[in-house]
Amino acid sequence: MTKLLTAISIMQLNERSEVSLSDPVAKYIPSFASTRVASEPSQSISEPLKTEGLFREITIKDLLTHTSGMTYSGMTFTGVKTISDILYENAGFLNWSETLDSFVNTAAKLHLAFQPGKDFEYSLSFDVLGRIIEIVTDLASR
Repeated sequence: MTKLLTAISIMQLNERSEVSLSDPVAKYIPSFASTRVASEPSQSISEPLKTEGLFREITIKDLLTHTSGMTYSGMTFTGVKTISDILYENAGFLNWSETLDSFVNTAAKLHLAFQPGKDFEYSLSFDVLGRIIEIVTDLASR
């Protein structure tokens, strides 16, 4: 139910013109401005990570549709773990005990599995949307 409530909250903010679905995530969470993409997602974990810049910024719509390029904490639905899956798993998202702000800023430092809008993968996107809701509505300071 949390994903449904998060999506409804974002759409209500959109209706009130407090956010736009085309807004870049970095507008609300500046740490996403330096996010990079794995250029060779099938590479070995033992090799230095090969990355490239974003072709375009991640948008709120990308988060809502799981097309942001993020992955989901090492949980793979294809049965094959990519370097992205392993690095997200190693970041400890499945056992996170700190704030949502800390969680999202850590996620922003990891590379994306693919360019925003290029593919679909169930991901941590709704956690990022939750943080945007906190920021826009000032919930974190209450």
